[in-house]
Amino acid sequence: MGASADDEGFKNLSSSLDSVADSAEKAESQVSSASDSMKSKLNPLKEIGLGILKNIFPENDIKTIRNLFDSIKTGAFSNISFDKIKNIGKLRTSVRI
Repeated sequence: MGASADDEGFKNLSSSLDSVADSAEKAESQVSSASDSMKSKLNPLKEIGLGILKNIFPENDIKTIRNLFDSIKTGAFSNISFDKIKNIGKLRTSVRI
């Protein structure tokens, strides 16, 4: 093998690496674009879901549910108030005379 064969092999390798780098950049761009698109579609859905929850449950119940999930996520089960949890969703009516 001569020097020209080594040079040719190096050029082929360099060209292949450039092609892989370009392909990776394009893939990263497409993933980023898809992620942005998904986020823009999920944000309104999240807002609709929160609106529905706020119409169904009182604000204190929503806070209790959020605290429950936070406690489960962090493993801080001592922060859970079971008295509050058992009252979630109960109809609360006040009578004015």
